[in-house]
Amino acid sequence: VPAYGGALREGVIGLPRTINPILATSDVDKDLSALVYSGLMKYENGKIIPDLVQSYKVSADGLTYTFKLKPRLRFQDGTPLTSEDILFTIQKIQDPALKSPRAADWANIAVSAPSATEVQFALKQPYGPFLSNTTIGIVPKHIWGDVSDEQFIFSQYNIEPIGSGPYRIDSVDRDGDGIPTRYQLSSWRSYYGTDPFIYAVSFNFFEDGTEALAALDRGDIDSLAALSPDAAE
Repeated sequence: VPAYGGALREGVIGLPRTINPILATSDVDKDLSALVYSGLMKYENGKIIPDLVQSYKVSADGLTYTFKLKPRLRFQDGTPLTSEDILFTIQKIQDPALKSPRAADWANIAVSAPSATEVQFALKQPYGPFLSNTTIGIVPKHIWGDVSDEQFIFSQYNIEPIGSGPYRIDSVDRDGDGIPTRYQLSSWRSYYGTDPFIYAVSFNFFEDGTEALAALDRGDIDSLAALSPDAAE
């Protein structure tokens, strides 16, 4: 049985640019988004289970999905998370001006918020895998609501995100040019779900595989993904 505690130093080839579920395209941004943000549902052991929601129901015709949020949800800055944040997130994904890579998942789907703790999706035709769409991370409307479409991709919150997920960003190390070289994350103590076993995770960024492999050999990092067979040997 795993024990709680410890730290992991992860090596990553590439740099974070949009740690934002609405915009993330690279593996770096998607991995960080998955730790910082949370969705209505999530994957666990290959199954889709509730995350932000305490229950959901599907209409008999398979066209309407209604989700009931867990009580007292909050973002990492202490602001309450409500159905308005979910409504905002999906509408931003659907906004053609943002060109979200997730836009196709939400095309022709109407979203509404009957109350602060309920959100409803109306599909034009039944779609069995729809629940997988609802694993998308929810962004805080109180932070992003005043950001114009033109400035959305340039916002500082794309690289210093605030979500409601199991980890929060504690610090960002930068080089002389202001480029991030390391993110330090810790488990968020006010997280509504089960605490992560690993308390601290650092993401260490490298320009190429050679530099990352050298850091692994020196013991500067504990793990490194996407090694070639030759490098792994």
